[in-house]
Amino acid sequence: MHHNHLHERTNRPPHWLPLPGSSLAKTSSHQNIDEQDHFSKGEVVGYFPRQGFGFVRTHRGEDLYFCKVEADLVGQKKDWKYLKVGMKVGFDVAWTSKGLHVTKIKIY
Repeated sequence: MHHNHLHERTNRPPHWLPLPGSSLAKTSSHQNIDEQDHFSKGEVVGYFPRQGFGFVRTHRGEDLYFCKVEADLVGQKKDWKYLKVGMKVGFDVAWTSKGLHVTKIKIY
């Protein structure tokens, strides 16, 4: 039984991982993607509700900026009142005119 399961995993189609050197591999290399929801994982290290912005620290220790106007909250707790410094969140990023910003935040 265990042997079958192992065989299944190695039998996955070869395209499920980005190929080294492809543009996909380069853009996603700074993110720690969760298999289940495809969000990178990070920690809220700064949040200023009145000013409406904050920072998420990636698993590599980079701090990425987000603002309430730009970023969408997703998941079951999609209300800014749930967001607290120190909590682990899922996030997605995109390039903006001001650099790399967090565009989606998922509160678990």
